[in-house]
Amino acid sequence: MKESLVRRLMPIVVGLTVLVAVAPEAQGKGGTPITACGQTVTANAVLTRDLSCNFLSGIVVGASGITIDLNGFAIRGDRASVLGGAGVDVGDYDKVTIKNGVLRDFEYYGVYANGSDGIVLSNLVISGNADDGI
Repeated sequence: MKESLVRRLMPIVVGLTVLVAVAPEAQGKGGTPITACGQTVTANAVLTRDLSCNFLSGIVVGASGITIDLNGFAIRGDRASVLGGAGVDVGDYDKVTIKNGVLRDFEYYGVYANGSDGIVLSNLVISGNADDGI
């Protein structure tokens, strides 16, 4: 009787083990959620909604080798502000990818990457920024 019960439960135990192993990857779907202006990201991240960022940079990069997916959303600045920052401030981090969205109307830059190497920009609209787009 005991052996029969073990045989019937084994597929269930194996199935649960597979679900537990897959669940964290399935939840990742792009990385850390970006939910507020000025948020510093140190791992792959994804924008969850449009942001209007007065007086702050939209996103501040805090590590090399990460991807920021704007997920089709826009980050808008306030060109009238002297504290308007950049849409994405990469600083001097390397190998950062920024993709899939809009960076518009910042007092300084759409993407600021002074001193950075290996920056990849893909599927972006960068316009209306007071100093430069990139």
